Amino acid sequence: MEKTRILLTIDQQLQSQLLHSLLGSMEQVELVGETTEVIDILKMIRTERPHVWIHSWEQGERLEGVLSHVYSESSNLAVLRINLNELTGIYQVQINSLADLIQVALTRPQMLVGA
Repeated sequence: MEKTRILLTIDQQLQSQLLHSLLGSMEQVELVGETTEVIDILKMIRTERPHVWIHSWEQGERLEGVLSHVYSESSNLAVLRINLNELTGIYQVQINSLADLIQVALTRPQMLVGA
């Protein structure tokens, strides 16, 4: 079974260490990189081909710039924004067609709640 490949971009060091430790203990997960530098994120997404990018960035120009490049190169990448100081996170995934949206609605309806 293929492991889920994860790239981490967590600004706060303690939160990064906690997630790194947690993910490292999971057999079904492979941590393929960790950085907070935009250029490194883009390089790692291109070379490491993660399935999931977990980040803690607030919405803004930095995030929008990375996402525009990320989705043009890796349309299947799931993006998970977390803030360990909040009770909720945001799961973001690119939908390329109406059929994809329907598939998400059928298989993961909880993703659409509150959207």
